[in-house]
Amino acid sequence: MSGVKDAVILANGDIISLINTDSIIIVAMDQQGAVKWRKSVSEGTGLVIELIDDHLLVGGVSGSSFSAISVLFKLALDGSMIWQKTYEEGFIS
Repeated sequence: MSGVKDAVILANGDIISLINTDSIIIVAMDQQGAVKWRKSVSEGTGLVIELIDDHLLVGGVSGSSFSAISVLFKLALDGSMIWQKTYEEGFIS
């Protein structure tokens, strides 16, 4: 369990924490630290950024250098999934 990997303070003051355990877990909190939502999106480790269109982009990778799988997610600020892409050994699925 490696703990908090990334944290972003959004333009609205909310805090998005990305926690890497065996899964990529995203936790959204208000300015007082109350949890607004929590979502597990994939296995592996990752990072999160806020996009200019008020969405979150989450990227992650799991596996070894010989069989790594990369994932990319676009989430709304309420945690709902907009889209997901998986990249396996150079292919997009």
